[in-house]
Amino acid sequence: MENCEWKLSQTATDLRHEIEERERAEEQRESMHSELLRSQTMAAMGQLVAGVAHEVRNPLFGISATLEAMNTRYGEIEKYGRYLTVLRTEVNRLNNLMVDLLKFGKPTSTEFEIGPLEQ
Repeated sequence: MENCEWKLSQTATDLRHEIEERERAEEQRESMHSELLRSQTMAAMGQLVAGVAHEVRNPLFGISATLEAMNTRYGEIEKYGRYLTVLRTEVNRLNNLMVDLLKFGKPTSTEFEIGPLEQ
């Protein structure tokens, strides 16, 4: 009888361990699923941002070229020169913003190097 009780106790212990392992595996699966969804969302956002930045840069190039042509023609005239300077500054600011957005939308690459761990 004592042997049966020991076997029953051992079986119950084994079942508890198996249940705990399954619960840990389920938690890990859910965590991995959440991380996958987050990665997919970030990739989609990156593509969207890159598309918007690309579409904005096209007209900025046209505006910049027009400003250069206007500068060549009217840049020496003081009343126009200050407006052209302000417009060129703003176009450059927007262009830099678009470059930053394109960098954000670009997928990151992981490059491994052999080196000291302290760095």
